[in-house]
Formats: sequence, C-alpha cells, structure tokens
Amino acid sequence: MFYFLASIISIGCQTIKKLDKQFERLSDVLDMNQETISEVAGLNEMQSAEFFNKAANVETIYDEYQAMEKSDVKFYLYDDDEFPDRLHYINQSPSHLFVKGELPRAINPSVAIVGSRAATSYGTSIAEYYAEALANEGVEIISGMAIGIDAAAHRGALLSESGRTYAVLGGGVNIVYPKDNYYLYSKMTEEHRGGVISELCPYVAALSRNFPMRNRIISGLADIVLVVEAREKSGSLITVEYAIDQNKDIMAVPGRVSDPMSRGTNQLIAGGAKMANSPEDVLDCLNIAVHGEVVLAEKNINLLDNKQKMVYSTLDSSPKYIDQIVDESKLTHQEVMEALVEMELRGFITQVSTNYYGK
Repeated sequence: MFYFLASIISIGCQTIKKLDKQFERLSDVLDMNQETISEVAGLNEMQSAEFFNKAANVETIYDEYQAMEKSDVKFYLYDDDEFPDRLHYINQSPSHLFVKGELPRAINPSVAIVGSRAATSYGTSIAEYYAEALANEGVEIISGMAIGIDAAAHRGALLSESGRTYAVLGGGVNIVYPKDNYYLYSKMTEEHRGGVISELCPYVAALSRNFPMRNRIISGLADIVLVVEAREKSGSLITVEYAIDQNKDIMAVPGRVSDPMSRGTNQLIAGGAKMANSPEDVLDCLNIAVHGEVVLAEKNINLLDNKQKMVYSTLDSSPKYIDQIVDESKLTHQEVMEALVEMELRGFITQVSTNYYGK
C-alpha cells in the first residue's frame, strides 16, 4: 500500500501515515468510493482526482513496485529500524524514503552544505575545501546535488579518502539530475561513498515544485547547516528556514559586502548565524578535535623559474588577492601577473575568482 500512496505526489506524508494506520491492506482503500476516501483522508478535489486516477492504473503501479524490488533501490518506511532517527523529530517527517546507495550513519556527525546554483569560482572552491576538510574528520556531507555549491560540497567530500556524502533529490533516485553530475551520482551510489535519497518514486522527473519540500530532509539529516554563498533571496535560504524550525545550528561563510553572492550569507551572520571562517569553526561547533588536515598535492616546483617559484611560495589552499601576493613575493605587479598566468596555464595554481589565486 505504501508504494501506491507514495506514487500520488499531491498527497503529503501526514496523509500517507494516517491512511497506513487506518487500513491494513491497499484493497481496503481501493474499495472506497471517491466521497468516502476524500472524507476519511481529508483529500481536496485535486488530490482525490489523482488518487482515483492512480487507482484505475493500480496494475501499472504494482509492476513499478516489483521492478523497484528487483533493482538496487531500497524503500524504507517511517517505522522501519533503518529509517534515519534524525528525521523522526522534524515537522512533516517523511513517511517513506527511496534510497540508492546507503543512508547516513547515525553515529557520524553530519553537515549540510548548501548555497547558490550560480556560485562563483571562489564559492565552489570554498565549499569543496570545507567539505573535504570535514570529511577528513569523519563528518558526513549532506546536500542536494544541484550545480554550484551543492555539487562542490559532494565533490569535496569525495576527495577525502574515506569521505561519505548524500544527496537528497527533487526527483526519483533513478534519475541523474542534472546530468552533469553523473560522476558524483555514480560515486555515491556504486562505490559505497554515500547515497541518493528521495521521497519520490524512482522514475519521477525532477521538477522545480518538488525542491522546496526536499530541503527539510537535507536540514533534517544534518547536525549543522552551512551556507557558503547565497543571494539575498536564494532558494538555499529555504533550507535555513527548515533548519531553524528543526533547532539545528546555522553557520555561514562570510563574504565581501560588495558581492551579491554574499549578501544572503552576510545577512544570516548579522541575524545570528555562526560565522564559519574555516572548517575548524564547523568542527568546533560539532565538538570535534582536528586530527588531520587537507594535504595539497604539490607539483614539481623545479619546473618553475625563479620568479614563478617566489610567487608560488606565497600561495596555499586559501585564495589570496593579487595585491597580497605582490607584497609577499617582493616582485612587481607585472612580474607577479606574468608568473600567475603561466602557472595557471600549466596547472600549478587556479584563479578561484577575479584576482584571487590559490594552489
């Protein structure tokens, strides 16, 4: 019965739980007429219409369920032992979850890293750096697999040798969305590095109307919600609203006051969110002592000329502004620019945003 009810997108999790408690078998529900089911479940006209449209095609729904059981998709109900305990204590707790891969582990701390889809290079670099550093300390990373900050957070966690990360989707777990994230999807689902999670049936398309509700699961699975970059009215702030309602810690990476992509994060800090100037700040909030550090893969600097070596020696994983590089290298602005351009072309460094460079 649960799969049938889950296939009716317009019916919410509380209604599904209500019907599950009232009826033992799907046939008991299907035997009722439209007026009765609407009265018992409190369905509106649109929900009732979708319910009976699905009921008329119940054999197709059954075939889908059998196909799911034969696939590598797991279907967890809210009263299953494996169902994430963190989700039992949030408003609008899900009645079920579809999972490809694995669920977050209850014994591990977890951080949701969210932010803008239209993130800057600096923002994605920071999200990736924080996620890798946290994953190195056993923190599991939760996000939504969207382009921008979400994808960078998943990518950073997977850069850690034993990092695990989980994506909560706005569509079915058998659909890779966006397609550009197939690599992340396959790492999470096929290599025991996490999993993808959804309330929606496996082959439901990812639609914009589904994304706001999935955000409560992203925050619900996390101990902390960390916002890296967000506009003043960013969709990622919906996740923050859910997190506040769930009494989760909110942290934000500060940005330049002139940067539109930092207005949302700076406003969060002004409103009481904790400032995350480094991954260590997040670990402190989790009461985790740092045992390791992100190790940069150094290239052979003997391939560089003297001026390039001088510039390279001023850089680390945290991006630096070009004026700071000039000051520290004791070279002229022109010499520094020439060295940076050459090293970027050769893959020694990256320009993470305009005039900001890092290894």
